[in-house]
Order: sequence, then C-alpha cells, then structure tokens
Amino acid sequence: MNDIDQAIQLGLEALKLGDTASALQHFSRAIAAVPPGNTDHPTALAEAWRRRGTLYFDLGRPHDAITDLTQAIALNPHHPQTLQTRALVRLALKNPAGAITDLQAAIELDATDPLSQQLLGTAQRRCSQIDAAIASFTRAARLYLNRGDADKSRQCLTQVDRLRPVPPASGASPTPVVPQNPTQGVAQTLGTPMIEPRAFYRQAIERAEAGDATGALQDLNWVLKSGDVDADALCCRAAIYSTQGKFQAAIADFNRVLSSDDQSAMAYGGRGRARLRLGDMAGALSDFDQAIAITPKDASLRVLRGTVYRDLGQSSQALAEFDQAIAIDPTCGAAYLERGTTHARKEDLTQAAEDYQQAARLFCEQEAWNAYKTAIGKAAKLNQAREPIDANSDRDRSSPQDTPHLQQKLLRLVGGIQEIADRLLTQCRENHPGHSEEWYLRQVIAEIDNTEWR
Repeated sequence: MNDIDQAIQLGLEALKLGDTASALQHFSRAIAAVPPGNTDHPTALAEAWRRRGTLYFDLGRPHDAITDLTQAIALNPHHPQTLQTRALVRLALKNPAGAITDLQAAIELDATDPLSQQLLGTAQRRCSQIDAAIASFTRAARLYLNRGDADKSRQCLTQVDRLRPVPPASGASPTPVVPQNPTQGVAQTLGTPMIEPRAFYRQAIERAEAGDATGALQDLNWVLKSGDVDADALCCRAAIYSTQGKFQAAIADFNRVLSSDDQSAMAYGGRGRARLRLGDMAGALSDFDQAIAITPKDASLRVLRGTVYRDLGQSSQALAEFDQAIAIDPTCGAAYLERGTTHARKEDLTQAAEDYQQAARLFCEQEAWNAYKTAIGKAAKLNQAREPIDANSDRDRSSPQDTPHLQQKLLRLVGGIQEIADRLLTQCRENHPGHSEEWYLRQVIAEIDNTEWR
C-alpha cells in the first residue's frame, strides 16, 4: 500500500469514529504526498481529492468541496460518483445548470445508476425543465425498482405526480369576466377624503408593516366596496396580501388592475413578484418583461428579472440584467447582492466576494440593516472559505451525538409540533437527496433561522 492509499484508509477510519478533523488531515496528507505536476498514482490521488471534497461538503464548506472535486475529476474524469457529488454541491449552491452538466456526464458513464437520474430530475425541475424532469424521475423510479428499492422508487413517482399538470375539473365554472369600469379613485369612493389618496395608501402599507395587516385590509376593502376598479387601492391591497403569503389573492387584484389598464407597470411588477414566490418562473418572467417595457429605467425590476434568469439556469442573461440595474442606479445594493450570488453559483468566488462587499457598503450607507447583515454574512463566508480547519472547533465536528440536540432545537423552533418538523425534514430530503440526517436537521434549522450554514 502506497502513502496515498494508507493516508486515505486512515482518513476513512477516522470518519467511522466521527473524528472529522483527523480525517481531513489524513486526506490532506494523501494529497500532499504527490508533488504538484507529478503524474504518479492519478487514480489514488483523485480518490484523495474526492474524499476531502466530500468531507468539506458535509462540513458545510461547499466552495472548498467544489475545488477539490474539480481536481478529482481532472485526474479521473471517468468516475461517475465524483460527478454525482459535485452535482450535489452545485445543487446546494443553487447552480442547477452546472449540476445538469455533471449528471449528464455521470449518466454517460453509468446509465444504470438511479441516483444520477433522480438528481438530474431535481436539477431540471429547478431550471423549470418540467417535461425533462418528469422523464428523469420516471427513469429513476424504474431503475430503483429494478434494484428492489421500492421506497425510493415511490419517492420518484411522487415527484412525477407533483410535476404533472392537473387537468381542470369537469364542469368547472369559467373564469368570471371583470367589468371594464373606469377607475373611480379614492375621492369618488369616499366622497370628500380627509387625506390625500397617496397618503391614505401609504398609511395602509405602514399599518400593515407595523403588524396590523387586518386593519389595513379593512380600510382598503371599504375603499373598494363599490366594486369599481381603483388601481392604486387594488395594488396596495395586493401588496399586503403578498406580505401575508396570500399570493393567489394578490394576483387576483393585480389581474383586476390589468383588466382596466394594461399599461400598469406597478401591477405587472407586483404580479411578477407574486408569481415568483409561487414558483411560476415563466409567468414571473413574462410580467417583468411587460413591466420593463413600460418603465425601462426601473433598476428594481431589472434585478427581479435577473433573479428569474438565474433560477432558470441562464447565468449570462442574469448577469446582464444586474449590470444594467447597476448602470441605471449605481446605489442599488440589491443588484450587487444578486450579482454576487450569481457569481458564487458560477464558482467565481473572487468576483462574488467583491460584489457582496459593495452591497454591504451600500446597505450600510442606506441604513438597511437587515440587508446589510445578509450581504456582510455572505462576504465573510466566502473570505473564510479556505481557512484551515481547527480541530477543536465545533463547526467542523460531526458526531452522531449532535443529532438529538439538533432534533430538540428544530422541535423548539416549530413550537413543539412534531408533525411540522417531520414535514420540513421530508421536503428537505426530497430537495437534497443523498445527505446524512444531521445535514438535513442543520439545513432545516438554517432555513427557519433565515441563515445559510452551508
């Protein structure tokens, strides 16, 4: 056994004992055993890079994982499991287009592995390639069944059922036609208003933001009680519905506005935001296109359209939108933040860190403190990506003893309701197959805390 194989074996034994810090040191020693440029033992060296990259991913260091796995693939491009693992990391980094490339290469090497087909379906679904995703999940289900794994086969078929369009129910009532009445305005609705309409709507929004959404909606419903199309009031009510997560109700109000005025950039933009939150990427993109055609100098709309392009896997178009938003408004911190995220998903970490830092500076100047914390946190994470592991750090230890603690923490976060905790974990397993139970617990906790532990 050569030095590389021996170090890898010691690393695997350390992992069995839960000593991730020692395992990382052994894998690093295996990599260091071959001087740079030396082509001896390429397969063994590729395995060392793969093992360390996989461990980095489990430790919540995805960019380090990408670096190591890319090295492994360069040394041994015919190892489907390495391609699978890099695809998993890219999915975690919200780079489904990159994951698709890796998984297609893995399938060319081994078309009988159901996990590659399952992950490919997940990546295609995130790129809104619904028909392709259905085909991939179907193939995965068949391959799992051939292997006697009925549970995973059912999981894939469940995904197929969720993706298939639901036909309209027999005898369903047609969509009602909204009367094309002219806008009445607050002055006509209320008679002689005590305050200006814009001030009234602003107060309604402020009231909702202060926590009294019900009261704000009551005021707006009174304004709209005549049934006439008051565009400003409807847009205001729809915005409040969106803050409550009532996106279908918001879309209905925006539809009423657009039925009366098909040149309302506010309604198109608001409906696009609601559709985006519902996962309707095509609908959101269409709405943002319409809004930008009406108001091409609105930087915020450019940012929103860029995020849709990015989520569809169209990184070049996304970057072009963010660049355009910055050209329109150089103080738009959101454009820098989203451009940084796009660079990070493309694994351009230097540019991503620069954009995050610029976003943080702008948010600080604007006293937008929540956005500032998000940007500075992302920048700090990238700057720390290559820091050495501290063997005494809790961040890098993964022990089975952590699982009960994490289970209790999750249960506390969901108010002690086990059913909610179980449902969140199940959804996380479906979205990110192939991880440990501790990973899923940490991921769900991070999502509830609105943080990014990966």
